[in-house]
Amino acid sequence: MKKIFIILCLLPIYMSCDSGGDPQLPAPGKVIMVPRSPDTSAVERGIDAVPESDGIMLQWYDLHDPGVRFYDLYRQNENETYYKKIRRIDLETAFPGSDTVYIDNSLDLLLNVYNFYYVKAVNRDGLEGSPSDTVKYKLIQKPETTRPNGEIVVGLPVLYWSFPGVIPNDYIVRMEEEFTNRVVFVRQFEVTEYFQDQDLDLATVTDPPQLIANFTYRWRLDSVGPAADSSGSESQWRIFTAQ
Repeated sequence: MKKIFIILCLLPIYMSCDSGGDPQLPAPGKVIMVPRSPDTSAVERGIDAVPESDGIMLQWYDLHDPGVRFYDLYRQNENETYYKKIRRIDLETAFPGSDTVYIDNSLDLLLNVYNFYYVKAVNRDGLEGSPSDTVKYKLIQKPETTRPNGEIVVGLPVLYWSFPGVIPNDYIVRMEEEFTNRVVFVRQFEVTEYFQDQDLDLATVTDPPQLIANFTYRWRLDSVGPAADSSGSESQWRIFTAQ
């Protein structure tokens, strides 16, 4: 009878040791989104359009939590009633530098409506952290840049483009050295003529870019949404060689 009593007393101890397993990781912290920089910043950060596609770039800060395994990204546009998960970033397989940035160029991403986003961290036990603050952006139709493109330009170039959709109130010209990406000119201009086809002679602007002969440059045009509004678009890059 005494032996049975001892076994019964020890049984809860063994069960608690076996059933507990490894201690559970704490839930991750709240993801912090990178603030959106002004459109004329030398380095563009935060939520923004991209020149490579009709896409929206998101950036957030690394939590520096070794227990975090995934970042889950959610989106809802202004016409939808719920958020859906559009991407899971696996930190064990993500390329360096791609674990805190994402370009949303999904086929169902709509132009001319606000798209709202938030990010959650998920740890190795599957516990989710609090959602980040919500950020928003509205893509508008890209300008179509035409010339110069692949040409040798004597002096300062005349830039040519068209606005295929609604003509914005403002646009930004951005010019960089092709191989170093060093910004040599970035300026916001007000649209003064409401025609689809537009041009700008850089020789006529105040403080024009200082170009170096035999250097190759790239340039693009950004459409700017209303003031204090997260909206716009960025054209594809075009290149030319100064002479």
